[in-house]
Amino acid sequence: CLVVYPWTQRYFGNFGNLYNAAAITGNPMVAAHGKVVLHGLDRAVKNMDNIKETYAELSVLHSEKLHVDPDNFKV
Repeated sequence: CLVVYPWTQRYFGNFGNLYNAAAITGNPMVAAHGKVVLHGLDRAVKNMDNIKETYAELSVLHSEKLHVDPDNFKV
């Protein structure tokens, strides 16, 4: 089940139509971003002993430049 969060459109406005599950699953830009996210998770696994430092730069990018709500990153 894919849950669509309409407010994420503001972060990915240049990705085109993201208003339903079919549009998202068929979007090549979403797939490419998914690869980026998975590579980031791989980086975390390889740096389990130092995740905070590993993600410090990425954290600043998302919070200060992109203004992404931290609630979007709950684990």
